[in-house]
Amino acid sequence: MRRHFLFLLITAAAALTLLAAVPCWTEPVRADGVTSLSIDNGVIRCSIEIENGTLRSERLELLPGTAIRPGTDASPAFITDADFAIDVMFTDWSAPGKTDNADNPILLKKRNFTVVSSQSRVDGGAKELVLECAGVDHSIELRITYRLEPEAYYVKRTLAVRDGKFGHHFLRWFWPRHGAVDGVASVAKPGGFGQPVAVLADRGGAFFGV
Repeated sequence: MRRHFLFLLITAAAALTLLAAVPCWTEPVRADGVTSLSIDNGVIRCSIEIENGTLRSERLELLPGTAIRPGTDASPAFITDADFAIDVMFTDWSAPGKTDNADNPILLKKRNFTVVSSQSRVDGGAKELVLECAGVDHSIELRITYRLEPEAYYVKRTLAVRDGKFGHHFLRWFWPRHGAVDGVASVAKPGGFGQPVAVLADRGGAFFGV
């Protein structure tokens, strides 16, 4: 699998040890077909909504009683549409939605995958939520991993793809974040040349980095 990473951060840290399976918080499926999964580290909570098998949103929020700076009681939260983009050149005449493989390459987004399973685990104190996704009308598989380090103010999202049936397509480009972000009042830094994107909200701020 080829791996690319997305960080949604307020500060940063890292760690790596052995894995063990543990439960995560899962809300019952609502009448509208939405399932909510979440993990937290006592400082922040990362919540994922899945609607009828498709990623719907991601939410990162400070837990109640956690102030980002002294004298601040309100907790900022950021919500994304959980989207990404994968630019693939199909080489086996199976490009989804294309006749005779025409108009290659294909830009695969969240609508082109369905979540088939989820698992939570602990990695040396860090909590992880893993979503396994199958391709819609194509054979490419996707794994999305959300990772929360102990006491960290950030979540790391890892995307990994593979084609277990054919395996010889060209993965041209990978955008781990390609979509909308709610709760943004202004953009402090637009990014570019490998720099993170910094945004401000009414009650705080965050930045996205690869």
